[in-house]
Amino acid sequence: MGKSISPQIFKTFRVNILSIEHGPDEQGNYMKEKAVKKGSIPFKDKLAWASCDGMGTLLAWNIFASYLTYYFTDVCGLALGLAGNIILIARSCDTVTDFLIGIAIDRCHWKSGKYRGWLKIGILPMTIGLPLIFAPWENVSMTFRVIWIILIFGTYGCIWNTIVCAPTHAQLVNMTTSVEERSEIIGIREVFFNVGMLCPRHFCLSSRHSAAAASAKASFGRRSYSQP
Repeated sequence: MGKSISPQIFKTFRVNILSIEHGPDEQGNYMKEKAVKKGSIPFKDKLAWASCDGMGTLLAWNIFASYLTYYFTDVCGLALGLAGNIILIARSCDTVTDFLIGIAIDRCHWKSGKYRGWLKIGILPMTIGLPLIFAPWENVSMTFRVIWIILIFGTYGCIWNTIVCAPTHAQLVNMTTSVEERSEIIGIREVFFNVGMLCPRHFCLSSRHSAAAASAKASFGRRSYSQP
């Protein structure tokens, strides 16, 4: 008959698992975060995390889903097969970097916190990288456009987005031990998720329809002008 685990050992193990958010103290020892009780998280903190995870980190991918292929082919002039291969290779590389960055997040500890340090690293490149993907290059060669898209879109999805999203998702487990409070935070996140999904898609689809209408109008004008 095997020996059962004593309640004290289980309690110590549970506290160690739930107490890894803070970094080392002045002596270099890692502080232990006490389990947060129900109702102790301010609503503004719930709102901040929910908006960041529900809308902030997913905003770019909703734009990509609605507009990226159109931008690559109709705006940049890439062949449909080339654009598809760039997206496919970038997403395939992301499966590898997700695993590697997850290991790094688990093993590294920052003075500002186990997860907060990664957010500080990735938030600026992620914010700058999104508009750079859609940079309005006009008088440049097609080779330059392809290289630019591969570098900026590839690093954005494979590195910077993962550095921000992975620790943000992991923070919820360490914010509270209350199932009810976690459910409340997730519910708020879903509201922001839907806002972050509908707004970019409405804007992107409207832009595509406007561009298509303008192109059709210009094409009709050229045909009318060319007729005797």
